[in-house]
Amino acid sequence: MQMLSKKILNKLNRIYKPMSVILDAEVLDNSDKYNFSCFSVFDHRLTNEEAEHQILFHQQALEDGGTPQSKRYYEYHDQFLNFYLDLYNQTTVYGVCGMFSGKYPSGVEFDNIEEYKWHVLASIREQIFLRIVLPDFCSVIEGNFDLTHLLYTLKSKPKEYQHIATIIKSHEMF
Repeated sequence: MQMLSKKILNKLNRIYKPMSVILDAEVLDNSDKYNFSCFSVFDHRLTNEEAEHQILFHQQALEDGGTPQSKRYYEYHDQFLNFYLDLYNQTTVYGVCGMFSGKYPSGVEFDNIEEYKWHVLASIREQIFLRIVLPDFCSVIEGNFDLTHLLYTLKSKPKEYQHIATIIKSHEMF
């Protein structure tokens, strides 16, 4: 894994001008420049009881060495993994994780698909919350809790938003 140099980040900023803003967590969450949505393997917002049964129970089963009941959790897990691998194969992806310092975030350029897969798996498993930057889609995807990830896309780029939404749906996510 290589840290993104200032030169690469400047290039990303030229690819789509507000990239430096998109990488600022506070601005990203509070700006009216972005379409914000969540996507998940679940077709509705889970109640506490559903979340406990669908997610927490299966995570515990995984920690206990796996049980037949954990099979569904693995299926959810694989849906996300396949989605992220599809993105890697379709477009340029950059990762941002950890704390942000000043103007330049701690970005990474993945050396190969295995390195990317390792980071994505850690994000799906909530060990880190990886932020995937997709310059071609003018989008950022952020890992999150409970098999629900966040999508930010520039409002001024509706075609790109539709493209990424189509990919999400093709992986049977909502």
